[in-house]
Amino acid sequence: MIFYDACQAGKSKHLPFYLSSRLSTHVLELVHCDIWGPSPTVTTSGYWYYIIFVDDYSRYCWLYPMKRRSDSFACFTTFKNMGENQFHQRLKLFQCDGVKELVKGVFLFLSRYQ
Repeated sequence: MIFYDACQAGKSKHLPFYLSSRLSTHVLELVHCDIWGPSPTVTTSGYWYYIIFVDDYSRYCWLYPMKRRSDSFACFTTFKNMGENQFHQRLKLFQCDGVKELVKGVFLFLSRYQ
C-alpha cells in the first residue's frame, strides 16, 4: 500500500510535529498522551477507546482501554499515581493534543497546583 504525503496531510487535523532538540534526562520528566477511537468494533468487554501514555525518556508506553472518552481523566489519574509511586518521581510535564476531556475542569485545576 502506498501513502502519498499530500493525501495524508490533507486528511490531517493538525500540522505535523517538528523535531525537538529537547532531551529528557529522567523518567516522568515529560509524558506524551493520545486518545484513539472510537474503534470500528467494540471489544467483548465493551471498550471503544484507548488512551496511551508514552514516557519521553524511556519510550515506555502504557495503554488503557476505555468505554467512553470521558474516562480519560480517570485513566490519567490512575497512570499518574502508578508512575509516581513506581518511579519515586513526580510527573513534571504532560503533553497532549488538546483533548477536551483532559484539558477542562478538574484537569486544569490539578495541573495548576502541582
